[in-house]
Amino acid sequence: MDANSKINQPESGSGMSGLLRAAAALAVLVLAAIGMLAVLEVISAEVSKEWATKLGLVFLILFAAAVAIAALLRGGKS
Repeated sequence: MDANSKINQPESGSGMSGLLRAAAALAVLVLAAIGMLAVLEVISAEVSKEWATKLGLVFLILFAAAVAIAALLRGGKS
């Protein structure tokens, strides 16, 4: 098999894995920023716990939606 034989082959992965990695990276950065603000006492510990809980739930919902979309997209292909 030479290098040109892979040009006409369809890609085997879906674009959702890149989207999930980007969402996970964003979640880590947001939580790190909130953690830094709490350590520097810019925001109180109570507020940071509330924010972390809400953001965690939001990212969990986004993750579940992305997984469901990926499953729907893969289900239509044979």
